[in-house]
Parts: sequence; structure tokens; C-alpha cells
Amino acid sequence: MEKGSLLHHQEKPLVTVGGIVLLIFFLLPPAAITESSLLPFYNLGLMYAIIASVCIYRKLIKWDPVGLLALLYATSMAFSSLFNGGDLFGCITYYWPFAAALLLARALTPNYARELLWPVLLLCGFYVFANLVVIILVPTGTPLIHPDASNTFLGYRNGFCRFYLPALFASLLLDQVHGRRVSALSVSILFCSLAQSLLCYSATSLLALVLGCAIYPLLFNGRIRKKLSAVTYILGFLILFVAFVLFRLQNVLSIVFDLLGKDPTFTGRTYIWDASLERIDLDHFLFGYSGVSVPVISPEGMGVFYTAHNAILDIMVWGGFVATCIVAAMFVFAALNLYSGRNSVSSGTLSLYLGIFLLMGLVEHITCFALFLFLGIAAGWGFPGNNMVGPGLKTKLDVPAPCPLQASARTESVQKAYPYEPQRRSSVSTSGPIAKYDNSRPRIRGKK
Repeated sequence: MEKGSLLHHQEKPLVTVGGIVLLIFFLLPPAAITESSLLPFYNLGLMYAIIASVCIYRKLIKWDPVGLLALLYATSMAFSSLFNGGDLFGCITYYWPFAAALLLARALTPNYARELLWPVLLLCGFYVFANLVVIILVPTGTPLIHPDASNTFLGYRNGFCRFYLPALFASLLLDQVHGRRVSALSVSILFCSLAQSLLCYSATSLLALVLGCAIYPLLFNGRIRKKLSAVTYILGFLILFVAFVLFRLQNVLSIVFDLLGKDPTFTGRTYIWDASLERIDLDHFLFGYSGVSVPVISPEGMGVFYTAHNAILDIMVWGGFVATCIVAAMFVFAALNLYSGRNSVSSGTLSLYLGIFLLMGLVEHITCFALFLFLGIAAGWGFPGNNMVGPGLKTKLDVPAPCPLQASARTESVQKAYPYEPQRRSSVSTSGPIAKYDNSRPRIRGKK
């Protein structure tokens, strides 16, 4: 990796942060802009942001497997749109920002992680606080700002988490950089997120936040943290996908659902899953239905849906088997990097972020800026003692990888002189009650 300056970031940090804020603004726009007359001007800025992200990636990284996968994903979606005779420009403006977000994040981590996390926190944090103000103070029915009870200037209520989760986890990672477990800013973002998900009720977002609140304190226990790696979350997601989406375990547990007062169809999502599975045919198996203008997912009597309400099915329907394999490979690279640094708190935090999105991915589509951005961060984040990427941004809470103890010169000389004499163990290399001496070698006793 080239370690050259990024916009002379040491001399002009505000310029660097401001430039990245501008890029993120175009890659993650509020719905009030994309649904207004400003859309043509926004599209110009979006093209600039995509090109700039690719150029920054090429300058700082050149090429790496994760970046190539991001470009392959965007290209496969564009090819799918062309194959289906769809709107290529619409495909580019929808899918290419996701790839650009991953490229930008991969370019800036590990060496410029702080310059990335601050813009994410500033912009997404502003959206979080502003959205709560809108929900409370702006009357329902205000065009673009608060059009109805389920929508604000950020879009539909289930999508609020795509703004407040990046803000919350960027704040937590910056807390760890400064040696804090959690700051007042992180707590305030959490409460604002909970408040808006309660006021504009979103069960999926609330469950994600509750999961995060329950698991994050456990990350400061070394033994538990090692078990809660990204690999654990991915395996858990796959097991739940097979059990509930493919084999419908909820039908067997219908009595339990009835006792809890819950709908075993997950509010009709099982019918959407059935309709999505029916659309995966041989003609669209490889590249999906991207760009198709006719209704694709339309369960009987339920209207038309533009998402499969499941992460894997959604990618399979719109991007086909090729796009699904590419996204799966992105997760694998990110998970391997996080697993290599599983001793560190930052690895557990990034793994938790991916785990939250995978949990939501059971009942929602998660192909969005917020996921791809942190996939890039997770794939490029550096850890003490990690050989996959550079050391990067050092957090004061991270635990360096254990190094093998080397015997001193005096110890080696004693061992050579008395090869069968037991040596006193160092208390540094062991834990728990131990014997004072190592009796694994037999002593040679002299004749009496």
C-alpha cells in the first residue's frame, strides 16, 4: 500500500474531512433530495463522488481482492441491467454508490481510518439528531420533510437504521481510539436512535439496537470477545436462513408464536419469500432481474414488492448467482481480517456491526451504503500483530497479539550446564495455579 498523503491531510485536516463528508453526502443522500426536483443536480454530484472514490482507491491501494470484488459487483449489476434491457443509468445510480462506498472505505483504512470515521460520524450523526427533531416538531403531511407517519426526509422508517448505525459505530470506534469504552456522544446517538425507532415504530431496527446494547459490553471480556467474531455471526445467519426461510421452522413452532402473540409469517414476509423463490429460474439464475421494468415480486393479493425482505433472496432475485457469490466473498474477506484480530475490541465492534446487519437481513434487504462502507472498513482495519493488512489506527483498548517469550541468555546457559535440572516457570507465560517446578524431565540421581 502506498502511504502517501491524502490531500495533505496532516497540513489540512479540515479540508480532508470536509471533502470526505461531501463524498459521503452524495453516496448516502436523504430521500428528500432524491425525490425532489434537485435529482438532476444530485446525479451530477453522485457521478463525481463515484469517480473520486475510485481514484482515491487507485492512488492509495492500487488493487486488492476486496476492491476488485466491489468493482465486479457493480459491473455484474450493470451487465444484468443491459441483459434484461433495463435502464443502465438507473442501475449505475443505485448500485455503483455501494461499490464506491466500499472502495472509499478500503482506501482509507487502515492508514486514514480516523479521517474516514469522523466524516461518517459528523454527517450521519447530524441526520440522526435532525430526524428526531423532524419526527417530534414537524407536522405530519409536510412535503418531503415529514410526508406521513412512516416517512421523513430520510425515507421510510425501516431505513432509519442505515443512518444511525454508521453514526453510532463510528462514534464507538473513535471512543476506543481515545481509550474510552463509550462516550456521552455515543450514548446520545443511541438514545436518539431508540427514540425515533419507537416513535416511527420499526421492530427490526429496535431488535438490532437491543442486540447491539446487549452484546457490546460483552466485548470487553476477552474470552467472550474471541467467540463473538464475524465468523460466528455469519454462521448463525446461515443457520437461521436455512431454518426459517428455506425449511420454515416457524411453522413447526407455530404454538410458540401463538403464545407470544407473534405472526409466524413475519408480517407476511413468508409469502414474499415464496414469490421470490419462484422468480429464481434458469433464464435469470446467473444475473437476476436487475433493470426489469415489469413487476418481479408480487405475492398473490399483496401487491408489488421491490425487495425480497431477505438479504440472500434479494441479491439472488436482482443480481443472480453471480452477484450473490461476489457479496459472499466480500463477507469472507472481511470476516477473515476481523478473525485475525479477534483479540482486539475494535474487531469485536466491527464484527457486531456486521452481525446486526445480518440479523436484519433475515427479514429485510440490507444491500445499502451503510453495509458496504463497513465491509470495506472491516476488510481493511488493522490490528496489533495482524499480518493481513498494515497496523493502521491504534486504539487504546485493543489488545496486542501475544508474542512468544524468549529465554534470556542466562537461562539458556543454565539449561546447557544442567540439562536435566527443572527450571522455574515464568508467571508471565502461565495463568492459574501452577507447580513451582517443571517435573516433566526425570532427575538423574547420583549413587549413594
